[in-house]
Amino acid sequence: MENQAIEQDETVEVESVVLDSRAAAVFAWRLEELQRAGYGEYATMLAEDHTIDLHVACDLRKQGCPEETAYRILA
Repeated sequence: MENQAIEQDETVEVESVVLDSRAAAVFAWRLEELQRAGYGEYATMLAEDHTIDLHVACDLRKQGCPEETAYRILA
């Protein structure tokens, strides 16, 4: 019984690490895409918020929308 509890704890820990790793990879990808689109000071905040559509955010900047205005539209 004790071995099962240890195995479950290890499984939960491994799953957490995998999820954290995936979340970090997604954040890094979003941040890179936003910076490539022309975001500077707002890139990190936008990358962290998964409710913000990345394609819409990038399209705003590519169409010439100033960074602060684009952030206000998206946030």
